[in-house]
Amino acid sequence: MSDAQEPSHDRDDEGIQLPTRSGIPVTLMTPAEVAARLHVDANTLARWSKNGKLTAVRTPGGHRRYLAKEVARLMRRSAERRSLWDE
Repeated sequence: MSDAQEPSHDRDDEGIQLPTRSGIPVTLMTPAEVAARLHVDANTLARWSKNGKLTAVRTPGGHRRYLAKEVARLMRRSAERRSLWDE
């Protein structure tokens, strides 16, 4: 592998897993993956990130990535709100 190539990372259906200093992998998702899962536009994700609702991590190239565990948290909260309306 040359110096210009990035190390390979494990990719699954829910983003890319990156190793961390603690040894616990962190799963990151692209804006397209998150937008599809939450049924919102990618611009909404950027706005939520700006307002602190969702953490965006920037890649070395400046692209946004979102923490899969935060996306799951938002999905749970959304489901809880929907269930309140169903009662």
